Amino acid sequence: MEAPGAVEARPRQRARPRVALDRIVPELRSRGYRFATVTGAMGADSAQHEVHGTQLWSGRVFVAAVTVADRLVPVLAVSLAVVGALVLARLSLMPLFARRHARVRGSPDFSWGREVTEPVSVVIPAYNERACIAQTVLSVARSTHPVEIVVVDDGSTDGTAGIVRSLGLPGVRVVEQVNRGKAAALNTGVAYASHELIVMMDGDTIFEPTTVHRLVQPFARPRVGAVAGNTKVADRRRLLGTWQHLEYVMGLNLDRRMYDLLRCIPTVPGAVGAFRRTALWHTGGMSDDTLAEDTDITMALHRAGWDVVYEEGARGWTEAPATVAQLWWQRYRWSYGTLQAMWKHRHAVVERGHAGHFGRYGLALVALFTVLTPLLAPLIDLFLLYGLLFQDPVRTLLAWGGLLAVHMLCAAYALRLDGEKLRVLWALPLQQIAYRQLLYLVLLQSCVTAVTGARLRWHKLRRIGRLSVPPASRPPTLSVRSALPAQPAPLPVSEQRTVTAPRPLPVPRPSPPLRPVPGPVPRRPLPAPPAQPPPKKGPRDLYLDLLRALALVRVVAYHAFNWAWLTLAFPAMGVMFTLAGSLMARSLDRRDRSAAAVLRARMRRLLPPLWAFAVCVVGVMFWQGWTPDEEGGSGGWAELVWWIVPLDTPPGADSEWARQVVAPLWYIRAYLLLVLLSPLLLRLFRRRPWACVTGFLLLAAVVQTGLVPLPARVEAPVTDLVVFGACWLLGFAHRDGLVGRLPARRVLALTGLTMAAGGWFAFTHPTDEGYDLGEIPFAQALWSFGFVLLLMRFRPRGDRWVRRFRPVHASVVLLNARAVTVYLWHEVALVLGVVLIDRAWRVDVLERFLPLGADWFLFLLAWPLIGAAVLLIDWVEDVAARRGPRLWPRPAPGT
Repeated sequence: MEAPGAVEARPRQRARPRVALDRIVPELRSRGYRFATVTGAMGADSAQHEVHGTQLWSGRVFVAAVTVADRLVPVLAVSLAVVGALVLARLSLMPLFARRHARVRGSPDFSWGREVTEPVSVVIPAYNERACIAQTVLSVARSTHPVEIVVVDDGSTDGTAGIVRSLGLPGVRVVEQVNRGKAAALNTGVAYASHELIVMMDGDTIFEPTTVHRLVQPFARPRVGAVAGNTKVADRRRLLGTWQHLEYVMGLNLDRRMYDLLRCIPTVPGAVGAFRRTALWHTGGMSDDTLAEDTDITMALHRAGWDVVYEEGARGWTEAPATVAQLWWQRYRWSYGTLQAMWKHRHAVVERGHAGHFGRYGLALVALFTVLTPLLAPLIDLFLLYGLLFQDPVRTLLAWGGLLAVHMLCAAYALRLDGEKLRVLWALPLQQIAYRQLLYLVLLQSCVTAVTGARLRWHKLRRIGRLSVPPASRPPTLSVRSALPAQPAPLPVSEQRTVTAPRPLPVPRPSPPLRPVPGPVPRRPLPAPPAQPPPKKGPRDLYLDLLRALALVRVVAYHAFNWAWLTLAFPAMGVMFTLAGSLMARSLDRRDRSAAAVLRARMRRLLPPLWAFAVCVVGVMFWQGWTPDEEGGSGGWAELVWWIVPLDTPPGADSEWARQVVAPLWYIRAYLLLVLLSPLLLRLFRRRPWACVTGFLLLAAVVQTGLVPLPARVEAPVTDLVVFGACWLLGFAHRDGLVGRLPARRVLALTGLTMAAGGWFAFTHPTDEGYDLGEIPFAQALWSFGFVLLLMRFRPRGDRWVRRFRPVHASVVLLNARAVTVYLWHEVALVLGVVLIDRAWRVDVLERFLPLGADWFLFLLAWPLIGAAVLLIDWVEDVAARRGPRLWPRPAPGT
């Protein structure tokens, strides 16, 4: 202490008893000491002062983040313990059961019974399998077991059936039918098969000479209804193929050994599986109720009382997906189909006998290890990153390395059981880092699709045909092709036939009696083929998609940089209203839908994303203590209806961030009003097109000048409606082809007149923000109309220049598929970007090396945040549009 001077009150002094302070403080003051805070002693501003705006919002967000983290970390820790226990349990159980399985099957006393030598029918469904079908059929024809081959061409357009006929193999029957899906093709093949034992394989799979013989030996036991074979990945030269090879050996075949011992195999793979015709008859054949028909029929067999076993010696070599996109769609279909099958057969849990055994063991294990564990497994990677960044990185890496070592040991044992080489283990660490994350996302998307009830369409994988007929002891080589003609000769018309409906399954021969179980799987008749294929949608106008994408980027840039001249350089809102008007006119022109149905569809696609946005934003405002009636008035709570039906400005908290986030909703309001008026506007426009356009421009002038005073309640909605009404009608004109028929000179004169008038009015009526058209309604109406008319009339003839640049094309597709999400959440992303930048100023390294004060840095930072919103919220747009949810829309293959 110094006397006289200032003394800083330390925390431990403040913690002393109040009695001691009451004695010491007066005594020290009597001696001339003075007590003050640090800032007071230094003459600086007090740290205790009221803050507003961004600082207040950032502080509250920080406190909220700390509170959420404090409550969330224990939950995540418990979840991590659960998923860790599940992973370790699976990695421990699989080798134990696999070892037991290998000992049982390898015992000299083990036998399926008498040797099965009766002929077998091999059914091969094929749809556009030109690249692989010849090798597939040749591999089966070289079997050591007597076989009959039935190839069902399910409406192929690449000459698949002709290739099979050109082989000239005896005992091969080719059946052609209209395209009805894989389940219907398999039922057709079973109907045309001549034998009791039926082997099913895919059109891209290669059998070894002994595969069929090994596969049917378990049928020596009369209770066996189906046999699962050993699926192997052939193409292992690329990293993606190696990862799939490890997944098949460890994640599928090793699991199947465990399920076999427990008598609850959930799936007989479509690539290599065998069935007893009697068993198929009892379950009604293949069903198209799910996308995983192999899993569905296997579960149905269990519920009907049949045993399903695994024969690891019956190997089938399959061509795995060659690209990440193909792999995604294949696993998406598998995951979603498995969820469908589990839900379809959920009642097996409460049934008796073998059906109940499968329900309580098989379904439980599939739900536990195939659904729950992969959904929680990303927590391991999350805590890995957390430990590397905030905890001891050495201990974190050691823990992760220990788990990886357990994976390595399990994979090594699985490879040894399958007789595979261990050198592929080098790819396992990379598989855990990259490949596993892809499968997590696929399963997450499948669960979202299942919960929302969306319908997933079939995705045909593009085959590259690099398989060849293998010897019995090694995988197929990939460089040798079968000596077939490049293009088979066309078939005579007399040899071509189309099967419209297969003959019904014959009455089965007598078989051992089955004990009836409750809730048998009903037999479903095959659906009749459609009279004609459904019409395909025409290609999208990529030029219009490009304009919409540029408009969205310009909107984000405008709010990030606050450049008023951007409204002149590219009037984004006029472009968006014009494109929306064109799409609305196209929808109203559809003869199969009434105007009311079109309006319902438009509102269904617009409102759910808005409601998701409202739940988040209003929830945060409520959490901060805001109430709708905080400023008084009895109608405050009733105003919340505008968050549901945005015909007026919805209420929000009186804070800077809330005003900034809610401000862009004016576009949603104006869009909804124009949509509701479109049936009337389209009828008036087609009678007097240019009179309607001129009327909207004159109304914009009236609103600007204030000749007709408007009530405060309707002033903003009416202003937005009349300002962009002309652009909306311009979309009608584009739809009807009026814009393209206008002479170029007349268009140049009209656009020059309107843009000159709009520019003159803007420069003579500047606002506090400069020449911002958003604050000058009449100038906005004139300038936007002229600018968009130029874009619509003088458009490039082709769009190949966009498709040539794949990143640009992919960005255009993404922005158009998620236009509502990007528009609604871009202001939220900018606000969060400001908060993150404010926090970054406190980190010396970030302050030194990042341009935190630059507006362009905020603009770039906003896009990853918008991307996060797309990943988390965008599925609402898909559900609203009644299509399958997509995490990240991409261009369709071939576009």
